Amino acid sequence: MTTAVVLAPAPWQPLPQTAQASTASPAVTRVIPDAPCDRFITPNATYLDTDNHFRYTTDAEGRPSRAESTPDATFEEVGRTTNCATRVGNFTDNWHGVTLGGRGWDGGHLVADTLGGATRRYNLVPMLATTVNRSGGVFYAFEDVARKCRDVQGVTIDYYQVDVTYLDNGIVFPASFHVQMGLEDVDGTQAYVDETIPWNPTTGQIHDLKAAFSDTRNQLGC
Repeated sequence: MTTAVVLAPAPWQPLPQTAQASTASPAVTRVIPDAPCDRFITPNATYLDTDNHFRYTTDAEGRPSRAESTPDATFEEVGRTTNCATRVGNFTDNWHGVTLGGRGWDGGHLVADTLGGATRRYNLVPMLATTVNRSGGVFYAFEDVARKCRDVQGVTIDYYQVDVTYLDNGIVFPASFHVQMGLEDVDGTQAYVDETIPWNPTTGQIHDLKAAFSDTRNQLGC
């Protein structure tokens, strides 16, 4: 059974908070909260990873709805300790007569494990493998802003946030990802990402989104 961690109101709020916290016991028994790798997990719950410094929330149906950094996040790579990504990639749904999931899909991290994201259901959703999740995909290009800039001396990632909307009630497949990131260098130059990635982007959308992410990196020499 998953442990939903109750959080006090955060003193920092770089972006609007909409998800409700769970009313479960505040006792924390692990630094990376566990969760079953099921289609739906605890609804309206908050999971705080105090090891890698990320906060994850679920919606009223128990689907991942937000992943965000907390001020101490270092965005360092962590290993995968579960096979949940594979299982999420094999989820299927029927949406208006279209079968989603299975071959051609991955269980994609909202915060990549290469950035410190947990390989737990609250951080994993089905994503198209080639055009979205993997190298060459548009979500991967968003993550690359953090990966490349993290390794540039003097550049800090102030916040990282992904909000997920879904195709329909009772469906575990996202409709879109609202991705946001704020970065700054030692000279005070600031750069931002604020884009929406569709679940099945067109060639034109992929081009435009990748160009926007590349522009953010170039502003900081990443």
